[in-house]
Amino acid sequence: MATNNIFNGTDIGLYISTASDGTYTLIAFSQDASLSLAMDTREITNKTSSGYRELLESTRSGSVSGNFFYAEKDASGSAIFGFDDLFGYFENRSKIFVKIATAETGDSYYTAAGYITALEVSAPVEDNATCSITIELTGAITDGTNS
Repeated sequence: MATNNIFNGTDIGLYISTASDGTYTLIAFSQDASLSLAMDTREITNKTSSGYRELLESTRSGSVSGNFFYAEKDASGSAIFGFDDLFGYFENRSKIFVKIATAETGDSYYTAAGYITALEVSAPVEDNATCSITIELTGAITDGTNS
């Protein structure tokens, strides 16, 4: 059943796949995920604009970013999907597919192809090691509904 009322951010995850119709895997130990969309404009101000700037639409773009804890295995010792996997995609300059979604049937999700443009590990003294990722999107950004 679709989520009612305000979403709890904990329920929204960043998923990665190597194929648009492939299996999407949740980045392990995620702390946050962001989808940022933008549209450029083109100026059409002219002598009949009465001194006001006029614009029309232009290209759209987007990026996805997130932060997660650095780990190679979960508490039970099982391998997880994390920095090492993402580094492989970065190193190979692989096109990946991202999905921002909940696991709840009926909720909306957003998918797009992209490239990892930034991948960072932060390891402060006596604190949790964390990672961050930025993915610049290429092509159409689509939406759907979890079934």
